Amino acid sequence: MAQRRFGPTRGAGTAIIEKESQKTIEPGALGTTAYTGIMQKGPLGKAFRAGNRQQLIFRSGSFIPESLLPDAAQDFFNEGEGAGEMWLSRITDGTEKTSSLVLKNRRSPRSTAIQIDAGNPGRWGGKKQILIDEYASVTATTLTMGTVPGTLKVDELKDALVSFSAVPGKSFKVISNTALGVLSFDLDVDLVTELGGSLNKLLSTTLANDGLAIGVQISDGTTNPTTEFNLQLYSIIGGITTLVKTYEDLSSDPNSLTYFPKVINDDSESDFQIKVTDLHVGSITADARPSVYAGVSTVLTDTVLTAKIHDEVISSVAGALAEARSLTLGASVIEDELLLTVTTAGARSTGVLTFPGNPADNDTVIINGKTITFKTVVADPTVEVLIGGTAEITLDSLVTLINASVDVLLKDIVFAEKATAATMNLFAQTAGTAGDALTTTSAGGGGEPTWGGATLGSGVDQVWSVVSQKMPFLTLAALTSGVAYAAANEFGFGLTLIDTTKDSSKAFAIADTITIPIMPLEVSKLVGGNLLPDTSDFRIKFPIVSNTASTITVKTGSTMLDDAAVGDGFSVEYIRELGGGYDGIAAVVDSTFETAYDTGTSPLRSLRGKNLGLIKLATPGVTASAVQKAGVAFAGSQNWQYRYEIPANITSEDAADEFVTDTLGKNDFAVVIFPSFVKVSNPTGAGNKLISATGMVHGEEAKIARSFNGFHKAAAGEDAILSRVVALPDGLEDKVLDEEFLNPRGVNVIKFIKGNAVLWGDRTSGLDPAFKFKHQRETLSHFENVFIENFDFIIFALNDPSARVVLVSTFISFFTPELAKGSIVGDSVTDAVLIKIDDENNPQASVDAGDLNAELGIRLVGTVERFIITISKLGVTEAA
Repeated sequence: MAQRRFGPTRGAGTAIIEKESQKTIEPGALGTTAYTGIMQKGPLGKAFRAGNRQQLIFRSGSFIPESLLPDAAQDFFNEGEGAGEMWLSRITDGTEKTSSLVLKNRRSPRSTAIQIDAGNPGRWGGKKQILIDEYASVTATTLTMGTVPGTLKVDELKDALVSFSAVPGKSFKVISNTALGVLSFDLDVDLVTELGGSLNKLLSTTLANDGLAIGVQISDGTTNPTTEFNLQLYSIIGGITTLVKTYEDLSSDPNSLTYFPKVINDDSESDFQIKVTDLHVGSITADARPSVYAGVSTVLTDTVLTAKIHDEVISSVAGALAEARSLTLGASVIEDELLLTVTTAGARSTGVLTFPGNPADNDTVIINGKTITFKTVVADPTVEVLIGGTAEITLDSLVTLINASVDVLLKDIVFAEKATAATMNLFAQTAGTAGDALTTTSAGGGGEPTWGGATLGSGVDQVWSVVSQKMPFLTLAALTSGVAYAAANEFGFGLTLIDTTKDSSKAFAIADTITIPIMPLEVSKLVGGNLLPDTSDFRIKFPIVSNTASTITVKTGSTMLDDAAVGDGFSVEYIRELGGGYDGIAAVVDSTFETAYDTGTSPLRSLRGKNLGLIKLATPGVTASAVQKAGVAFAGSQNWQYRYEIPANITSEDAADEFVTDTLGKNDFAVVIFPSFVKVSNPTGAGNKLISATGMVHGEEAKIARSFNGFHKAAAGEDAILSRVVALPDGLEDKVLDEEFLNPRGVNVIKFIKGNAVLWGDRTSGLDPAFKFKHQRETLSHFENVFIENFDFIIFALNDPSARVVLVSTFISFFTPELAKGSIVGDSVTDAVLIKIDDENNPQASVDAGDLNAELGIRLVGTVERFIITISKLGVTEAA
């Protein structure tokens, strides 16, 4: 108890002592239900709330073949009609993976800018991935992969399609896989026959999202389009794409209030949506912003843009430069990265051009077939060199022309450097013996340039080793600079490596590397998005109608050339899906559930302190005795309730009683109904589906608790209808259950009355004879849970009679409405509830120990279990 003093304590004046007002107990929630089990999605290691059916699906997903929990949870809301609330604890086997997507920035070369992860693990966020491999062995219905990723999990590749290079046009569906990379297929498959002894062992394993994923789209910011960006988050379920949320005007600057990890990860729904990581390294400029795809164009027409879909990341001690040119894409090219490492440094072919004197008008030099003319007056600066006042000046002009030329005979073929006042060195641009074939001649008067030889010479091939990031099992042929390098297979890409250094002092040395990431466009996935052919003008966009791995076609009649040119930076706006998610449920066993119900560590313990009153627990569809025993033990530790489930294949009363009594054990914190499973119309297909009745039962109980504002009305009777039930399990459909046997044993039943399946029975399966009625046990447990969480105000108060008076008043205030609604019975509150807080149960020894004892005796309302009518025929002398 608290009081406040205002005014003087030592000086003169008026002091005010304000005593705390009478304390009241906040009524606890009614109908709180908590399920533990396998779900499509949801955070791990914590209990999370679903306040309604829509929120349930958003946070935990929908129906899945591996669990009946989603059916029960949806049934809870369907039957409850808005009553109660659901808490969920998701379990996995610990091998789960989170869907993710890494996007690059808008720079050249592009580097990673952002990683987007699903808010929690599982395939729900996107499972797509592609593995390229060579198999080690095959049987008719199995395949052992040759190089298994170290992170491969059991059944991670389930539903993937395997295609063999040796069997074009066919694919085979994976039904399961081991962690060691053994894939299994349907029994009607014969891989040995299909492969026909081919030595080609190359295969692809492709897992598609199949219409279930998270999608993101990035566009320029709304308020600050040149410096910030928007991120649109989409939910893709059953192939239907729905905008979930838009994060506007995000910044890549960690010092900004709109720094994107801060905005997105601090979102209260981030556990159920996405979380992001900033991967950018370096200065913060506009082009550091992420994009779902951005690059530069290499070819552009009014309706088609060809993109540069690769970059070069160079590590050269001397500072040499190179480009990958003339890419050739495999028919099924994948995102990959080639690492080139110099194994032979090589040398550029060279030649020396000597000026014995200043050239005369119309003297010429021919380099690689390109004729360059010396003129006293230049008409065409692309092919003519102005004769200067001295030979050296003319030589300087020749060097400039050669290095600036865009003619195909010179550009990317040769470059020139002045050596002395009278000599110029000509180099093959790329190191290699091919440069030795370059020729030059000169013609004219006595002062024309002359060569020491007719061809360049001393070229040595520059050789690189090649390693593929996505296909490390391949032993790839060496690459020679300047020579076309073929794609290793249909999943790779070919190229020609051209040196672009144009500086004889800078050359590639042994161990220098070039990394060439290739980022093909997702074939046909850009359709419906927008192309910005020049990102310097964010307002100009063209609708995309088709795309290949490297080209984007926009709507007919578009005029991209009016707004962009070849070489401009472009970007694409389309919904890009996450991938790589894995549920991690293949190895879920009984002990997994037992851990989830551990009395010391269960995530459900976090529900304590939320004033949720009595919480009803269940593990819908899981009938293993070890799991149910763990569940009821946890319920007992919290003074909550656990609902047992009798297996669907038990169809006799004796067997049902034996399962509850002998296998699970009678327990004061357990309730049970028989049958525990029912048939409903299949929500995802034709026919009926056998599901746990638990969700419907809990929903009906929550609805009745709301209607009567408490648990004192038995959730049973002809009005307690389970509306979705169409039939009972096989063996029970036409059977009249022996209630005379089941009822005394605490087993309630589902039966049909007037065509409806109804709850029938108000018994517990407990051992305490004082609590044979379920509603009384629930009412008392609910009171007790409310009291546990509402009396902290008395802790550290003065332990004197005044505190006792306040407590008596608080209890009377709490029980007064309970009497009015009929949960307790008596002529008055003091008649219905005995409240004892006096010297007798609080002797001085208890006070000295810091204890304050209160004893309550409550008259709980009963229930009509039998209506007994006594009837007889009146005698002639008896009055009616």
